Amino acid sequence: MDEKLEAMREGGRKLALIKRRLVELAQRERRLSRLDEQVTGWMQTAGGEPSFRTVPGYRWATCITINDEVVHGIPRGSIKRGDLVTVDLGLKFKGYHTDTATSFVVGRSTQKQWEFLKVGRRALKVALGVILPGRRVGDISQAIQTTLLTGGVYPVKELTGHGVGRQLHEEPAIPGWVTGGREMRVVLTIGMTIAVEVIYTASETKLKISEDGWTMKTVDGSLSAVFEETVAVTKRGMEVLTN
Repeated sequence: MDEKLEAMREGGRKLALIKRRLVELAQRERRLSRLDEQVTGWMQTAGGEPSFRTVPGYRWATCITINDEVVHGIPRGSIKRGDLVTVDLGLKFKGYHTDTATSFVVGRSTQKQWEFLKVGRRALKVALGVILPGRRVGDISQAIQTTLLTGGVYPVKELTGHGVGRQLHEEPAIPGWVTGGREMRVVLTIGMTIAVEVIYTASETKLKISEDGWTMKTVDGSLSAVFEETVAVTKRGMEVLTN
């Protein structure tokens, strides 16, 4: 367990730095393919490899989505000033994966965009704050759902957070809403490593898959954002590994 946690701590710190550099670069470099190339190089320099390339059929280091796109965006095309952008990336380091995502506006945000993103950041903070050994996945889900709905936005029900470690996607699922299913009763135990994801939209809409076969976007064209951190459950609560 110590080996796993130390590897994920180190990998998580490296991934957090790459995420910050990517957000900064996106303010200047608008070509998504160029951003993906940079991330690939940064990960290799860090001594790791892109986690997302371990997903069958996916050959990019990042998922980058824009405005009404929600997840799994192939880094093609370009972004423009005023776009709400989500970057999602994972790093495999010393045999273990960490996973993180953030959303931001290129250039100056509108009041609507600023308030929309503020709710998602708050939801992630509240969700991480309820993590303690002995609590359940459902406590995380309840925290995300309540914070989002109170803020006037809606959790995406087709997607969830997940366990992460030797594999990029492991059990348990960590939904951002209260499902009523068995996953709600999964107990959080010391040593668990999970990717907590706040995935939400501006309206209560469903998702569709784009023609590229990967990118999921809102049916009604409403805004979407994602905030995600990989965390470890500890004696004192939790430790954010991708920070």
